Order: sequence, then C-alpha cells, then structure tokens
Amino acid sequence: MYLETCVSDSGNVVQCLHQPGDNYIKVAPACADPNASECWAPCQDAASQRDCSNLTNDDEKTQCGAEVKWCSSYTIEEVQDGEELGYIPYTAYCHDTRGHVTESEGHVVKAGGENSPGNCYYRDGTTLVSRRAEGEFEYCQRHIGQVCREVFEDAASVCDDTYRGGFSESNYDPRYRPWYINTKRLQSANWVKPYPFHSLGLGITYSQPYWSDLPDGRSSFAGVMAVDYSLDDVTAFLTEAFGESPTDVLIVEAQEPYYVIGSSTGSPVSENRLKSHLAEACPYTVDDVACEPVRTTVSDYQRTEADRVLAKTFAQHLQAGFPKDLLSIAARDNLGSGVYVSQSSSYDGQKNAGLEWRIIITSPGESSTTDIITFETAPALFVTVVAITSVGIIICCGFFYYIYRNRNEREIALHDWRFTCKFILGCALFNGSPHFFLGG
Repeated sequence: MYLETCVSDSGNVVQCLHQPGDNYIKVAPACADPNASECWAPCQDAASQRDCSNLTNDDEKTQCGAEVKWCSSYTIEEVQDGEELGYIPYTAYCHDTRGHVTESEGHVVKAGGENSPGNCYYRDGTTLVSRRAEGEFEYCQRHIGQVCREVFEDAASVCDDTYRGGFSESNYDPRYRPWYINTKRLQSANWVKPYPFHSLGLGITYSQPYWSDLPDGRSSFAGVMAVDYSLDDVTAFLTEAFGESPTDVLIVEAQEPYYVIGSSTGSPVSENRLKSHLAEACPYTVDDVACEPVRTTVSDYQRTEADRVLAKTFAQHLQAGFPKDLLSIAARDNLGSGVYVSQSSSYDGQKNAGLEWRIIITSPGESSTTDIITFETAPALFVTVVAITSVGIIICCGFFYYIYRNRNEREIALHDWRFTCKFILGCALFNGSPHFFLGG
C-alpha cells in the first residue's frame, strides 16, 4: 500500500523503490506473527548471552533469567542489481507556526528557521503542495480506508492527514543506522562516534534502549530513544562561547588519527567529497551526485592561523603525554611572533559509554622585550627588590665582620673560620645579584 506514495521533486507520484546497494530488513516468513517464539532470540549483550542453566541456586537462576533481553530476529540485507523492492517512505511535512501539519497557502513556516508564514512547495521550490486522498492518491483512500474503517469513523479524513503537507520523502529505517545497531548489541546507554547523518553531515548520537514484555513475560528489546548532536552545532557553540575572547578551544577524539570534533575558530571539521572519488570535492551545484563527508584530522587542521596554533599545541601536548601542567608554545619558531599558554584535559562523557575526547585550550601570553626592572616601569617592584636585597647584604656583612674579628677565639678557630667567611661572602653576593636586573 506504500509503493505509490512517494513524490518527485515537482510532486508527481512515483514508486517507492529501493536502489541497488540500499539496505533493507529481511524477516522470516514465520515472523508474520511477531509473538512467535522463533522470531525472538537472546540479545548479544553479556547478560543475555549468559547460560543460566548451569546455575544450581534457584534465586540466582531466576535472577539470571530475568536479566535476559530478547531481540527480534531479522537480517540486514543489501539490494542487488535487478531486484525491485519497495520501502515505507519517511515523509517530510510542511507545518505552521504552532507545529501543526499543513499545506494551506500563507500559513507555512518557511525553511531556514524563519517564522514568517509562507507556502508549502515541493523540492523544486515552485510547485505548490496539494496532496489529498483523491485522484492519484485514491489508492490510499480505497485500501487504507478499508483497514481503518473499524477503528476510525472518518477513514478518508485519516488517510488524508497521512499525505497533507508532505513535500518529500526518503528511504529511512533506523534499524540499519549505526546508533541503533550499537544500542541493540550493547543493551545499554551509549554514545556513537561521529558518523554521517542521513541528511548528509557529521554528528554524534546518544542512545538509550527501552524494553517491553512479551505475552509470556519475557523482556524484549522494543527500540531506542536517541538524541542527535551535529558536529556543526558543537563548533557553533564553541564559536559563540569564545568568539569574542582571545582564548581558543579545540576538541579532538582521544584515539588516533585524532579527528577534530569542534573548534572555537569556526573552521569546518569535515569536507564533502565525491563518493566515487574521495580525493575530489563535492560539486554543490549538482544535486544528483553522491557525496559523503570526510573528516578532518588535527594534523590537517590548517585553515587559519588560529587553527595552526591549536594543531601545534595539540602536537606538543601529545608529545608530553597530555600533562596537567600549563605548557607554552610559540606561534612560529621565532618567539617574538607570539607566545601562547595552553592546557589540556580529557572528557569521557558517561562512564563506559564510548565517548572519549581531548580538549585543548590556548590563550595568548605576554612576553617582555627587556629583562631590566626600572623605577619608571615598576616603581613598587623596584623599591621592594632594593629593600629586601640590601637588608640581606647588610646582615651577611655583619656576620662576616663578627666572625673575622673573632677568628682567633677558640670556638671559631676550631670550626674553620676561613670556609665560614667565604660562605657568608657568597650569600652576600647572592643577595646582591638582583641588582644586576635593576635599571636606572
């Protein structure tokens, strides 16, 4: 019933057909009844794979069985050349300022975040969306209406709502997305490392599984609750937070090859390349060319001077084993061209959830063109240094005079007065050494 519900860029009805290379879900014929026992198997997490039959204690055996999660049995297949397989479309709808689906002219929120009302167009940007359960969509009214008639009083209206405002669709099934597969395997909350989103772009996903009970009381994996974060959003956040500050922040994955997650410099962390030839950039003027995002490593992060400073800082921290202490770095080999103070820290998100990052923070440091302290440039420091060192010299000289004058006394003569006098003179010279850094 879904095969003829897809639309072209101009709104014409087209078949919802898989393309060669697309993924699809294949279930056994016996699984037409989703509660059939052969359609469920223990999930792949450690608790579900545990053999409870070897336990002798009844309480432990009961607890072990209660921790087993059951997953529906299916395989992820790939469409081969010559196969014609349909799919259930994932439809995008126009909506008004209140979030209600609509295609009424003058009531549609425009794309791009603008809240001014406009019209609902198909992907060609000129053809108005007009989808009703009549004409080309009469198929829906005749077939879905029959199924829903016993539940809904107005089956035609329900069917009409299915299509109204739908301006495009895509072949999307979460069951073969990385975050869903990973969560089904782990049966626990987790982060998925950055991957290409369905809408083209890189992001990370936090996923949490949820369960329901089968008729026989077994706990079954029912699905995944997920939240997506685009890497562009991470960069936008850092740019907004540090854009007016001299401080820059770089977030990098903790494992090689050290892909960039985001940066306050605003430079992109990936580049769209041709899927057939990743060395070539994706032509943005062509819509039907297959492209995919290629991630940027920290060593390739060289778009701006600030990027180069961050990349050089990361390399220095990596070589030093990411110490907790502050490190200084020159923007170039010539120290006079700019000195930065930097610090690194680690972030692992939720413990054991699979998210490990290194955070690099750099701030420009101040360097002096002279090592002389003068009364004009720093009067308080000048006076303090002179006072403390002068008192030290006077005390040392006093000790020297006393010991030299009484060098023939028995107590002093027996303790090598010559060495003691030399040591005291050395202390006097040490106290006087700061005077060499004082200017006029």
